[in-house]
Amino acid sequence: MRRLILVLLAMWGALLSGAPPSGATSTPPDPAIAQAMAGALRRHAPHASWAIAGIRQHGDWAIGFVAWRDPDTGHLLPGEPGVALARRGAEGWAVALPNAPHYAAWLEATPVELLPPDVKAYLRPQDQAPANVVGYRLPWPNGQQGWAAQHTYPAVDLDVLGWPTLGTVRAAKSGQVMFRNDESTVACGYPPASGCPWQAANIIVIRSASNEYVWYMHLTPHSIPTWIQVGTWVERGTDIGVEGETGWATAPHIHFQVATNYSCCSCSNGACAPNWPTTTVAVDFDEYPWSQVNQRWLVSQNTPPVALDHWLFMPLLLR
Repeated sequence: MRRLILVLLAMWGALLSGAPPSGATSTPPDPAIAQAMAGALRRHAPHASWAIAGIRQHGDWAIGFVAWRDPDTGHLLPGEPGVALARRGAEGWAVALPNAPHYAAWLEATPVELLPPDVKAYLRPQDQAPANVVGYRLPWPNGQQGWAAQHTYPAVDLDVLGWPTLGTVRAAKSGQVMFRNDESTVACGYPPASGCPWQAANIIVIRSASNEYVWYMHLTPHSIPTWIQVGTWVERGTDIGVEGETGWATAPHIHFQVATNYSCCSCSNGACAPNWPTTTVAVDFDEYPWSQVNQRWLVSQNTPPVALDHWLFMPLLLR
């Protein structure tokens, strides 16, 4: 019994200390890894401000979590942390950032002790559908501003109203709810705590067309209206939640993407989310084309839907 208690205490201590996954080295990583990752980031974005944290090593492989900073305030910019991959060869450590052409191949070769299969699926570069979709408005209330930062694939991180305000999220297009969860209170932080799953993000997915599944991710706990359930039809302009930082997020925002496929579900450490999509499509919003939805403030024109009773009384108003 005493031995069992000691084992349980050791496991609890490992969780509190953010110990690396089982199989990853518990010794400090090679300092040359951080130097190699910093060099790769300087070459990729010489004028940007960034952070590298949570470097973990397993043999000749390593990962590090990358985030961007506001150069004026030093605050982490809202988004999901990127994962830099490092591999040791005869000439030292080489690094692959998510935009590298060989990133997908390195991702598959990275030991599962560093990146389990469900995390690899989440990080795997997505295919892009050939044509942009239309009929969407920016997913927050009309007249308000939001900051947009695109991913390397068709998806965008949106910070409504700016830090530290938590903005309201509105349906960008009408559709039927396929998935909803706002019960998670887990924010994995930066870098994500060891073992903290990306599936801990609060998510609502709305099917707006036969091959258009709209993701709204990282919502604040308990912010989805209770009347919105799986199968509910939601009109464009309906308030569907509040942006947040559940799951893997560097600061409050919503991750917005339109996927062409949907299946459920991927689960890890008690948290479940839809399987990460393999193909996403760029969105030409009513307010801005996709080419203009990046690294700038945007103003929404997403008005609330007209209530049915308004339509019923419209003939009387027009007399």
